[in-house]
Amino acid sequence: MNEPAIRSDGNDDLLQRLSAVMERITEASENQIRLFDERIKELHDRGEAATERLIKAVEQGLRAQIDSLREEIEQLRRRINEIRGGTQPKKGPRTAAKKKSAKKSAKKSAKKSAKKSAKKSAKKSAKKSAKKS
Repeated sequence: MNEPAIRSDGNDDLLQRLSAVMERITEASENQIRLFDERIKELHDRGEAATERLIKAVEQGLRAQIDSLREEIEQLRRRINEIRGGTQPKKGPRTAAKKKSAKKSAKKSAKKSAKKSAKKSAKKSAKKSAKKS
């Protein structure tokens, strides 16, 4: 009894079909990767554009607030000058603070001098009374 011979062309056909399927899978995978890359780039670009718009909006808002504050400060200066009779303040806040601290230190010095004088006169009185005794 003769056994049927295995045909090699069946294996070859199977390998060819498997190879064709693998090529289609590879092409589909590469196409998906390309589409993902395009989508990622699109999202990145949209994000950058949105960030730039947000930064510009924040800058404009801040500039508007700064301008508004400057105007308010100028209005307050004008009102202060009107209240004072139109005279410009001669000394700024730093000078006034320095003046106050100078007054405080002068008071402290005067107190120290008074204490020293009192101690000296007390010592002199004690010496005089000791000599008399």
